[in-house]
Amino acid sequence: MKKITLLFLSVVAFANIGIAQDTCANATAITAGTFNVTAVDGTEGTTVMCSGGTAAAAAEWYTYTPTADGSATISSNILPTNANGDTRINIYTGNCGALVCVADNDDIDYTSGNYLSEVTFNTTANTTYYVVWDNRWSSFGFEFTLVEATGVCIEPTDFTQDDFSSTTFDLSWTDTNAGSPNCEIEYGAPGFVLGTGTLVSNIAVTNYQFTSLTENTTYNFFIRTNCDGGNDDSNWVGPISFRSSVDCSNDVTLPYSENFADASSLDCLVLENTDNISPVWSRNTDTNDLDGDGTNDSFMAVFPQLATEIVKKDWLFSPRITMTTTNSYNIDVLYNAFDLNSTADESYELYITDSQSSTATFQSLLGTYNNITQSGVFGDTSGNDLITQAYSASQIFTPTTDGTYYVALRATTTNSANLLMLLNLAVTSQTLSVENFESSDFIYYTNSETNTLTLKADTNINSYTLYNSIGQEVLNSQLSSKIHQVNLDYFNSGIYFVNVNIGDTTKTIKIAVK
Repeated sequence: MKKITLLFLSVVAFANIGIAQDTCANATAITAGTFNVTAVDGTEGTTVMCSGGTAAAAAEWYTYTPTADGSATISSNILPTNANGDTRINIYTGNCGALVCVADNDDIDYTSGNYLSEVTFNTTANTTYYVVWDNRWSSFGFEFTLVEATGVCIEPTDFTQDDFSSTTFDLSWTDTNAGSPNCEIEYGAPGFVLGTGTLVSNIAVTNYQFTSLTENTTYNFFIRTNCDGGNDDSNWVGPISFRSSVDCSNDVTLPYSENFADASSLDCLVLENTDNISPVWSRNTDTNDLDGDGTNDSFMAVFPQLATEIVKKDWLFSPRITMTTTNSYNIDVLYNAFDLNSTADESYELYITDSQSSTATFQSLLGTYNNITQSGVFGDTSGNDLITQAYSASQIFTPTTDGTYYVALRATTTNSANLLMLLNLAVTSQTLSVENFESSDFIYYTNSETNTLTLKADTNINSYTLYNSIGQEVLNSQLSSKIHQVNLDYFNSGIYFVNVNIGDTTKTIKIAVK
């Protein structure tokens, strides 16, 4: 399943159809063949998760006991009746009171939309294996096959990013082969051909750190297992892509605007789950067209997986921003809520902190936002969509000491099973020194009848730049005049910021376009 993708369009109530294999104790024995799962509604769910995933409330239980050593492949993938299905499987040995993980699979390839499951594992004669399909993502019925074969060298699976930096990337994986096989990895630039990359052999553990990488660069790798005995080597798995991160020791450049569309721009965000339970902040990646314009939108969200009331106590921290006492800083947030399981009632707090931590020494609360309901309609194309109708929060922060600061959002919803959405975070600065503006008697005003902005001073205005509420530059004009009018008819309704330059001083003003 798409782990952080919102299924906005379908909240389905599944039918419960009782069948025999509802618990571990009454698991149905199977051999090689094809089997039908009417519905995943067993009364005993999965609590032992082979890859550390989230437990499921219901499952269907089977046992498989081979009569000879070999391998088994269990799959929901090859059957046309399962098209567009979503399954998850875990394989165990042991007994119902003490299950031991053997293999598992959630999605064969979620990046291409194949959410079906397949596992291959080596088997020992007369050993009982528990085959468990759960309803983590779907309770709909499906069919699966069990195919027996001779022993094989099994491909590594469950690749996990453990850590990464601007020059390193830490990878781990699962190896279900018996004995002590080694792995080998070959990596290089995207599109490289096997045999031409950098080869690393004799990896005796199930993790590896790529080093000496170039900052914010994408790499591809292939990996296979080298088995002892007569099973030879596994097939190569790949290409699998990873990216080194941005160097977060650098400040962001102001004006700063983050709409979460570029994965690399998220490297320097810090997400903190203070209660160590779901939900948490996560990036929803290009899978939902919020405004119906035909292009999917990315955003950050505190996304609950369950249709029950959930307390949200989670922080999101911006990258580092150097702030000085000679400037004030406009903090602008574009946000919304979504009626995922019921009517939304979200809340959050907006802070400035001196570290990316909930225990930061300096914490300045800028604003509290409660009772956030859904504004707009998902996918609407008439201007009543979730982005156009989103809420905007604007606060000004003036530091008392020069230093490094961070903008922080703390989700505080106490009893919501719905969605808090962060669509954009923007920071702009304005110089507090107003000598040039005072000496030039700078004034500005908008005329709602003519829909114009007038900038006026006793000395020449050098330039002005207009930014929308999400920090995007929409107009930049060089001037050499004491008075200038801006026609606002060309701009959508909303909040805008204007940086006006007179002499060597810039002043930021905020206007509303109707």
